Formats: sequence, C-alpha cells, structure tokens
Amino acid sequence: MNNIKEFALRRLLCDFHIPDSLKNVEFDCPEYVKQVKEAHVQHIAFMAKSHYGNCFYDTKIGQKCKGLKQDILREIVPLFHKNGITVQAYYNVWHNNIEGEKHPDWFQVNENGMKATGVWDELCLNSPYREYVIAQLCEIVSNYGVDGFWLDQVGFSSDTCYCQYCREKYFNKHDDKLKPYSQQNIEEHIKFETFKRDSIRDFLLECIKRTKS
Repeated sequence: MNNIKEFALRRLLCDFHIPDSLKNVEFDCPEYVKQVKEAHVQHIAFMAKSHYGNCFYDTKIGQKCKGLKQDILREIVPLFHKNGITVQAYYNVWHNNIEGEKHPDWFQVNENGMKATGVWDELCLNSPYREYVIAQLCEIVSNYGVDGFWLDQVGFSSDTCYCQYCREKYFNKHDDKLKPYSQQNIEEHIKFETFKRDSIRDFLLECIKRTKS
C-alpha cells in the first residue's frame, strides 16, 4: 500500500466551454483553488482555450472570451502552485468556431468539399491553423508558468481531410493525387490513414520543440 500511495496522483479536469453569448462571466479563483485543495487534488488540467475557440487569458493571437473581464490563468496558476498543485493548460486543438468563421479554407473537409459537421467547427492541422495553434501554445507557456498542456481533440474526422493543404502535402509526399475516400482500395486507404497519423505526429513534435525552446 505504501508504494501505491507514493505513486498515486489525484487529478482533476476543469472542463468548461463558454460561448460568447454569455455577456458577464466571473470566476472566483481563490474559492475555486480552495475547493480543489480541500478535495486533495494534486494536479489539474485547467481551461486555457475552449471548443468555441475563445481563450480564458489575455491572448494577443486569438480571441478572449468576450464576457470575461479577468485573466483567469494569470490569477489562478500562481494560486495552484502556492498550494502544491501542478497545472496543465487545457487546449482544444481542432475545434475553433471563431477562427473557422474567419478562415473557411482551414476547415477539415470530406471528398465532396463539405466541412465536418458538429456543434463545433473542426479545423485542419495541415492548414495555416497549425501555426496559429503552436503560436498560442508558445504564448501560454511563455507567460503563465504552466507545467504542461492537455491537448484535446488532436486529429482528423474519419472521412477527412481533403482541404487544399492536405491535397498539396499528400502530393508532395507521395507524388500522387489524394483519391476520394469512397474510391480508395485497401492500400490507398492505409496510405491515407498513415498520412493523417504522420501529420498528427509531426504537429505534436513541432509543439514540443517550439514550446520547450
């Protein structure tokens, strides 16, 4: 039992996604940290950027949650550390309604050019959105002293992506056009899925390199 206690870690995910339709958002950082401490939490993944695409800190790259006046990360990360709680910044990667409205060419799209459907827009890591995400991660790690990141939703929908950036990258890699999902044989399907897997891996490696630098 002593060994189990030594390596046990009580973790918490603070998972809230606030739309810009809420005009007055307030967050009591000291009270929240107090309750987290009383729950004997040792590590927390705390919201930095939501599914909607808005941020809960004073970003110079993206858009801050419109109803939020305070910089939550600025207030709460030092309080967590003061109470012996380590902090990951929760960052949803592929969902971003705000940037999707500005840059429709960043959408993940199927073979018919239709964007992936859902409550939140899904953007492609092979588009310029990739640099946008990495720049925000660097912004967070440079200014807020977090201990790491929880990158949520990193990848592609099952029948995507056929955006111009994926088609160009696929052609440059394989010297071949990306065939429609419905027309792929097993070898082509494996090559397409491998291409997507490698795109995710390259993105994550770039995130590690840039944030650590």
